Amino acid sequence: MKCREKKEDSMELIKNILKTHSWSWLGAEGKRIQRVLAGVDEEDEKEALKAWEKYFEKTLIFPFEAKVLGIRIKDRCNLSIWSA
Repeated sequence: MKCREKKEDSMELIKNILKTHSWSWLGAEGKRIQRVLAGVDEEDEKEALKAWEKYFEKTLIFPFEAKVLGIRIKDRCNLSIWSA
């Protein structure tokens, strides 16, 4: 039986499936990550960082209160954005 697809077509299909489901193993969190990184080349770290920066600028409101584990000074701290 002769194969009807070219090897390149099969590899492209596999690549697209992996890209679409690369974060699926994380469940709901993975879906959120996938939405943030939609359209970003997985090899381009700078592009991914820009996508996360854009997401955080829209999502996070500063200052905010956070519970920090592993620090004995305080159970809670106030986090703010500052420029160096």
